[in-house]
Amino acid sequence: MHRPTARANRIALLAVGLVLTAGGAAALARGLDLRPGLLGASHTPLIDEQARRYAADHWWFWAAVAACAALLALLALWWLAAQAHTDAIHHINAEPDPRHGATHLSARAATEALEEDLTASPYVRRAKATLTGAATVPRLTLTVTLTADTDPGAANRHIHQALAQLRHALESDRLTATTRIHIAPARH
Repeated sequence: MHRPTARANRIALLAVGLVLTAGGAAALARGLDLRPGLLGASHTPLIDEQARRYAADHWWFWAAVAACAALLALLALWWLAAQAHTDAIHHINAEPDPRHGATHLSARAATEALEEDLTASPYVRRAKATLTGAATVPRLTLTVTLTADTDPGAANRHIHQALAQLRHALESDRLTATTRIHIAPARH
């Protein structure tokens, strides 16, 4: 997930959590009659006759409620759209000098070839590769899940060999790679 998206998620979830906690604490305090002068007595309705009359007598009240609901819906849609945003690139510029023309390679083709190369090994159960950054200087994020009975040294050599093949195919020794290695639990 994109770092600013993750940060915004944490802040928004914290704000929603604080609002819900405050609402729950106020409901609990009202139910226990802790502050009847401030929150009202526990046996009285939450919305009294005066509040109902106020809403019925002022046409703009329901328009304001509808506007707030629409704003919340738009914020929810914005949040949902932000979840789909990634830093993944769609192509790699294979020609570093634009004066010599433009050659593009599909990032998906490169990552799928790497994933297939890795999963062909008996040591690797799953592999997921993503290219991020700029099309001229991509960065690789690789997540590899090894089988439970894997020889870690042999698996590491195979991963390095597959990365070297990808760098050779891309004609780029500058491809930075971050590799996360997990070991799958043993199947019984």
